[in-house]
Amino acid sequence: MSQTLHVRGAVLPDGTERDLFIRDHAFTFDQSDDATTILDHGYLIPGLVDVHSHLPFNSPAPSGATWDEAARASAKLELDAGVLALRDPGGPSPVDIGPSIGLPRTFTAGRFLAAEGHMFPEHGQIDVTDDLLADAAEEQWRASGGWVKVIGDFPLPGRGFDLAFQPETLAEVARRVHGLGGRVAIHAISEETIEAAIEAGFDSIEHGLMLRPDQAERMASLGIALTPTLISTPAWLPGFLQQLNAPDEEVRRTADAVGRHPATVRGAWEAGVTVLAGTDAGVVAHGLVHREVALLSAAGIPIEHALAAASWRAREFLGLPTILEGAPADLVAFDRNPLEDPTALATPSLIVLDGMVIQGP
Repeated sequence: MSQTLHVRGAVLPDGTERDLFIRDHAFTFDQSDDATTILDHGYLIPGLVDVHSHLPFNSPAPSGATWDEAARASAKLELDAGVLALRDPGGPSPVDIGPSIGLPRTFTAGRFLAAEGHMFPEHGQIDVTDDLLADAAEEQWRASGGWVKVIGDFPLPGRGFDLAFQPETLAEVARRVHGLGGRVAIHAISEETIEAAIEAGFDSIEHGLMLRPDQAERMASLGIALTPTLISTPAWLPGFLQQLNAPDEEVRRTADAVGRHPATVRGAWEAGVTVLAGTDAGVVAHGLVHREVALLSAAGIPIEHALAAASWRAREFLGLPTILEGAPADLVAFDRNPLEDPTALATPSLIVLDGMVIQGP
């Protein structure tokens, strides 16, 4: 039998002081007199979560690394930042990243499914047409075991954001993947693409830059989540359109939407949409989800909900338990209360993944 560990701290969000025991990779609240105390104070969460992290891209792995090597190096960087679970929504990531190899619990979505020219060519996407999209979605669900990612729109040279697939095609993708027990995410910038994704019944909308208030209300009623990627969208989108010689009107429309994005996200949260923290790591560096929490808070989402979007609420969305009797022992502790000082999220004092101490005081 493995050694029993003991942690005492205030479990967020309610701040109740608890004695947690870790035995056989799981939490228990049953007292154990022979437990080794590894922390006797602090603020506890079931780990951070980044629900939009492309592990193979912008990796700290050395030049020449394979996609698998790059993905694992990025996952380690995420782990060192206190990220114990993440979703890689599209890309050539291996499906075996997880606690069994000492890395965060990782949910992949197979390769990006894109219309020709609708994705960066170096990102390993699968180019498909409308008539093949649903079959390709089934194939990528079988590869990932959980998620599928569709590129719903992407700027083309000299143009703006065109809907890449017909609405009825997207609806068939959702029907087929849901029938298999899977879930579907969509990269969606424009109102038209967001509308088609809502009508299709997709599970999450990534970016959602031009989301309208009426669309947010329908997302809330249908349980469709929003991952706004506040940290990354301004970093690349308007400039990329200019590089593609997009019409001036489209560049201005996109730049205006980027400027309104925090208010759009706050409005979605106020409408009842599940807002999740995702950085779009790969565009930006890995391990920055604490900054996404700060941006969600700065947008007007109360800090408890902003942190939930990167922790307990995000875990629930991914189907993972939180700090519960018998749950896998995923735990991150902080010396300062991140609900009072969100900068504390950048400096965890204890990281435990599946009962394994990754970093301790």
